[in-house]
Amino acid sequence: MLIELRYNQKELLTVRLKDDPASVKELESSGSFIPQRQLDEELRKNITMEKLKMLLDLKKPVVVVVDDQTRKTPVKEALCHLWFNFSKLGFSRNQVTILVANGTHRFMTDVEMKSKLGDFPQEFHVEQHNCYKQNSLVASKDGIPIYLNNTLLKSSNVIGIGSVLAHKFSGWSGGSKIISPGVCGYETVFLSHKRSALQEIVSPGQKQNWFRAFIDYVGRVANLKLLINFVMGASGPLSVFAGEPQKVFDQAVREAKRFLCHKLENKYDVTVVSAYPSTKDLWQTGKSFYLGDLTTRDEGHIIVVSSLEDGLGDHPKFAEFLSYDLRDLEAIIDQDSVEDPLAIVAAIAVKRITLKKRITVVTKENNIPCINIKNFEIVPTFPEKILKNRSVVILKDSYVLPVVEEGSKQ
Repeated sequence: MLIELRYNQKELLTVRLKDDPASVKELESSGSFIPQRQLDEELRKNITMEKLKMLLDLKKPVVVVVDDQTRKTPVKEALCHLWFNFSKLGFSRNQVTILVANGTHRFMTDVEMKSKLGDFPQEFHVEQHNCYKQNSLVASKDGIPIYLNNTLLKSSNVIGIGSVLAHKFSGWSGGSKIISPGVCGYETVFLSHKRSALQEIVSPGQKQNWFRAFIDYVGRVANLKLLINFVMGASGPLSVFAGEPQKVFDQAVREAKRFLCHKLENKYDVTVVSAYPSTKDLWQTGKSFYLGDLTTRDEGHIIVVSSLEDGLGDHPKFAEFLSYDLRDLEAIIDQDSVEDPLAIVAAIAVKRITLKKRITVVTKENNIPCINIKNFEIVPTFPEKILKNRSVVILKDSYVLPVVEEGSKQ
């Protein structure tokens, strides 16, 4: 039997099984991606002067918040249509600032900026958000201080450009998530994720939850007036919506469910996941662990394939914390001496999976140490023997949202 999994954007990992599994089910994000000409037409219909006039104060500066290299959102295409309308409305280039919502991620490189933003960095003022510097306390909610980027706070005209897909902590990405955690201070990001991880159990695709309510509140505080959200598949954008933020988010989630959700009647012994397109590092690849958790029986095995070209990524302590006992992580999370407590939050979420299931990450990247701790390992070759005589579900990309109906809480 032959299994082909996307290893990264350019490379497939091909696994030839000597012994066939007992059964195999394959899932991938459905729908045809929008070709460039049609995408331009969809953006033209969604981003109009009428919407800009209705939602923005045209006399004041605009901050356009865009996602970073960890997302495949066609940002430069959306920016082209925004600027086309802005210029017709009499805007000058110095009225527009583009702010990259790095969250707690590293800054984009020049090559990544070119790929993401095209020529806009040469023609407009572009800033990259730093969660550790130049943020101000503007509000609080449920005891969590809200720190926002200082450049963002200079404008009452905030536009967000991002994508909608299933997400562990907030149920769905998209909407005001471009603001929180996108352009928030580290303390806000950490404490909101901590509360989500420790005080509620959210599954990918769960729309109503505390974290989403918190995110939406921060979006309102930040004066997010106009939102452009793409629904993405592994091959590219599937649809796009623009307008009032909450309305756009609701529309995009409905569309995402139609394209990305796949119903399953039961869980499987083994789940094999291609982490693509979230293959940059272990932190991004971790999203696939939560998808595998949805489809894998207790005592089962989750196998994730990822290139991990950036190694352990922006949170190198994450891998170290995975070696800790769950109780120890919960005990040290509030200690002032802990470096990168946000990495503890993610480690706690993953450790809860490994209490009942085993996770194996397969990567050929040489800069990743081979990790082998209880129920979690990083290895250089695909463990094909694990699939022998087992029921197997294969998630061909990390945009898929499997929904197990029988005996499930989904």
